Amino acid sequence: MPDDHDAWLALGLELELDDVLTTRSPPRQTPLPEGYTVRRLSGDDWVQSVARSVAENDRADEHDPRSL
Repeated sequence: MPDDHDAWLALGLELELDDVLTTRSPPRQTPLPEGYTVRRLSGDDWVQSVARSVAENDRADEHDPRSL
């Protein structure tokens, strides 16, 4: 976090602290539960993901909609 928060606040920016977890080794591999699949998102998957995020935020009102 910057020492001087006022400069950021004067620009209308709100500072937030995020926690980030890291590791030097990959996670333990376990079988997926029956009926689940894992795949890379592609094409319309991203459009659907954004639409779901926006809909959830509209429902929960957790974030400023302009930030999504």
